[in-house]
This record gives sequence, C-alpha cells and structure tokens, in this order.
Amino acid sequence: RTEQRELEQALWQSLGAVKVAAQYQDQGLLQTVATREAVEPSRVLIEIKQRLDRAVAKYAERLTEDAVLIIQETYATRFESVEDVLKSLDPDLVEDIESDFHVHLPEAISSNASVDEIRDVVGRMQDNLDQGRALLKATER
Repeated sequence: RTEQRELEQALWQSLGAVKVAAQYQDQGLLQTVATREAVEPSRVLIEIKQRLDRAVAKYAERLTEDAVLIIQETYATRFESVEDVLKSLDPDLVEDIESDFHVHLPEAISSNASVDEIRDVVGRMQDNLDQGRALLKATER
C-alpha cells in the first residue's frame, strides 16, 4: 500500500507538472521549438495518428475545444496533403477517413460521448490510416 500511495503521488505530481507546462505554453512563457513535419505520405499518416491520440488525450482532460481544434488542424494541414495520392490508390478508403474526420468523430464529441467511445472512433480511423499507409508504402518503394 505504501508503494502504491507513493506511485500515485508521483503520478499526480507529474500530471501537475504537465498542466503547469501547458499553461506556460498557452501564455507564451515557453520558447517555441521548431519541429519538422513529415514529408513522405506514409510518414504523414503516422503523424496524423499521433495527433489523433493527442486529441483523445485533450478530450479525456475535458478540453473539448482543444481536441476539436487538433482534429480540424490535422485534417486541414496533414490529411489534405496526402489525400490526392491516397485517393488515387483507394477512393473508398479516403471517403471513409473523411467521413470519420467530418462526421463520426465530431458527432461523438458533440454528443459528449465517453472517452472510450471517442477512442473507439479514433481506433477505427487509425486502422484506416494504417491501411492507407500500407498502400502508400508499396508505392514509395
């Protein structure tokens, strides 16, 4: 029990540190770090999956607006950059992914679905992105 209590305290302290860092970042108190975005279409899909995970985390923190913003930005800045290439390989898959971005995930969020339900929608999206990645990797060789 003592070990569990110490572990829980460490987890709560870590969560607090993350929240403070997020507040500092929102207030512009932290230095902006330049990151590189993926260029290869198959790597862009990995990045999209990571951003969707981040959106689920924001939703779990009850930061719904942040989650929606991440989803919208991910679609506009990342998915649209690979959409045409992917559409040439599997138009139905692209239609499914777009439907998830524009209909299924927003509806789940706006209906205040549970975090598990949001994870399920994102999980299906990520499965579709994995399918797309396999198609793209075959053409990148």
